[in-house]
Amino acid sequence: VLLAPHHGSDSSFLPEFLTAVRPRLVVASCGAFNRFGHPGKQLRQWLEEQQIPLLQTGRHGHVRVTWPLSGDTDVPLLNWDTARPIQP
Repeated sequence: VLLAPHHGSDSSFLPEFLTAVRPRLVVASCGAFNRFGHPGKQLRQWLEEQQIPLLQTGRHGHVRVTWPLSGDTDVPLLNWDTARPIQP
């Protein structure tokens, strides 16, 4: 799980970093309808191409992620949910 740098802005988008980290889920902490357009178009497009879910606090509310205690990084996330329903 990766917390997007600087609210997921285009100026902080580094595809090489994201490729190296290989997140299974990205969370962008940003306000609803913020005037800066966070998260940025580049991050959203890259995540869509990689089929990695993006949760936004301004859109989805709180985000809760639960995963195994085993420490096995190859085990998929068990569960994530949000305060508001996810809409495609």
